[in-house]
Amino acid sequence: PMTNPMINFSAIAFKHKIYVAKNQIFEVYNPETNEWTALPSTDMTEIRLAIFEGQLIAVGKREMVDPTKLYIERFDFEDSIWKSSHVIDGFDLENYRVVTFD
Repeated sequence: PMTNPMINFSAIAFKHKIYVAKNQIFEVYNPETNEWTALPSTDMTEIRLAIFEGQLIAVGKREMVDPTKLYIERFDFEDSIWKSSHVIDGFDLENYRVVTFD
């Protein structure tokens, strides 16, 4: 079972694994081992996952910083951390969906 069971989460398949995210929680499922593993968290909320140029991307908000901005981070597999990539002003995440399960 998942380390942190979730509903209303974002999910995407990447490099033979399934990545899921909800708020600050990220997990990855490895079908070869049938195991879920927690990934490092981020301070973003309303997260959507995407693949761009061969990288795992998280797109979301930081309500405590500025809820009118959209933050984009990429996961660094070598260092196992999320790295800030871009900030977009005035973006409405409510109308933006990547691969999302509700």
